[in-house]
Amino acid sequence: MVVGGRTRKLMYIVGITAGVYLSFRFLLPLIIPFLIAYMGAGLMAPAVRFLEHKLHFNRGFATGIVGLFFFIFLGTVGLWLVHKLAEEAGGLIRNLGDLEEFLNTQLRLICCEAEQNFGLKPDTIYLAAASGINQLMHTVEKQAMPLVMNNSLPIVKALFEGMAVIFITLISMLLICKDYEALQVKRGNMLFAREIEGMTRKIMSAIGAYVKTQGILMLITAGICVAGLFVLKNSYALLIGTAIAVLDALPFIGVGIVLIPWAILLGLMGKWKLCVGILIIFGLCCLSREFLEPKLMGRQIGMSSLEMIISMYVGIQLFGLAGVILGPVGYLLIVELFHVCCTANTNI
Repeated sequence: MVVGGRTRKLMYIVGITAGVYLSFRFLLPLIIPFLIAYMGAGLMAPAVRFLEHKLHFNRGFATGIVGLFFFIFLGTVGLWLVHKLAEEAGGLIRNLGDLEEFLNTQLRLICCEAEQNFGLKPDTIYLAAASGINQLMHTVEKQAMPLVMNNSLPIVKALFEGMAVIFITLISMLLICKDYEALQVKRGNMLFAREIEGMTRKIMSAIGAYVKTQGILMLITAGICVAGLFVLKNSYALLIGTAIAVLDALPFIGVGIVLIPWAILLGLMGKWKLCVGILIIFGLCCLSREFLEPKLMGRQIGMSSLEMIISMYVGIQLFGLAGVILGPVGYLLIVELFHVCCTANTNI
């Protein structure tokens, strides 16, 4: 039976899509530590090459020195961030009692003003709101404790597994960096090396453009939020600013999910200066993203905005939060493999 061109292309699409999905679902979790190690080794390789060729260090010794400084830098930055965030989180937890009393007072004032405006009896709205909040808190506490107890062992197990993966990744990074030049030669001698190289370069360029853009925008958003909240004399500027930047990086969420309700609440409380300050922070974050994202990403990603949103949504449905990256990457991989298959079929 002769397969028509359209049928063949449909078979290519179905087969490639199934292969990419199965690879992401089952193969990627096994090899991702080594992919990360390989990319880390690529970052370390120029410094190792300099020590080896310019200063005539032994390759293994040069790798050890560069790896030591690299890990010290990452560890120092990571520990400082964790310490600072933990410090602010601890302060927030210690002040929860005062915060609860403050919020209760503000809730009473807002409800009292609403009752006067609508001609209702005193405490009518406040008692209803307080009852609803207490019921909600009781429900959360009732469900939270069994949830924590049932998942305590899996959480501890996940922490140990995460530490083991980090250790394996770091060791693999050093070993790959030590033999990086030889691995590059072997990669060039692989079967279909030219096709794989071209496809990998294009996909990595798109991934790099996307990750770089989101990383820069996240840092800018965090900087704007932290600086703005610091000017507004917020005691948890770093913690809140970092959390807002992370939310902004997630699709379909953005900074408005925190800053808009916060500004509205401050306006209802009559704190207009703080309300205007939060709105200014929101405006600066939105303007920076709208202005910088097209310039930073440009045409390197190889996808339209609609394709990006659809691939992200499908990725999230299939792979959870990791689908934010896996969705677009999978789409690019399917398109590139489809082009390779069609080209190969034409040349036969």
